[in-house]
Amino acid sequence: MQNSNFISNFFQNVYTEGILGALFGIVLYLFGTPDNLLIALIAMIIIDILTGIVKAIALRQVASNRMLIGGARKFGMVCIVVVANVLDSVFEIGGILRTLTISYFIANEGVSILENWSLLGLPIPKKLREVLAALHEKEKDENGKEIEPKTQAKAGTQTESMQSVDNETENIESQKEE
Repeated sequence: MQNSNFISNFFQNVYTEGILGALFGIVLYLFGTPDNLLIALIAMIIIDILTGIVKAIALRQVASNRMLIGGARKFGMVCIVVVANVLDSVFEIGGILRTLTISYFIANEGVSILENWSLLGLPIPKKLREVLAALHEKEKDENGKEIEPKTQAKAGTQTESMQSVDNETENIESQKEE
């Protein structure tokens, strides 16, 4: 009786470890090595979700439909990172697509986080806004004409929000100096 429990537990542990190992291998293939860029993207996504929830609660704009759309956007971002990583692997181009894609999404999430906090009245350092805005510049088509994809349509309002907060911060600072 005791011998059969040992064998059962042994195979159960081997089976569980095998499944976990296979899942980990699949995740590594899909996302690439968990480097600082990927960790930063995951952190930015989590922070953006949390700040979005705080903003929605504070401004009394909590809506399950908006949260569902936001979740779908985050899932889409993850899918695009997977596609970029797989293309890097297939074409053996050294992770360029993955790096560019993750960097773009980090900047996008950073702008969103700043917008969330600025709408709650938190002053945002000017240099931080400038760096994220520079990373989040408009893309250009093959003729050099600026294009504004749906993911960047929000950026205009974010930049305007941050500029208005910047003006308010400067007014407050100038009043302190007087």
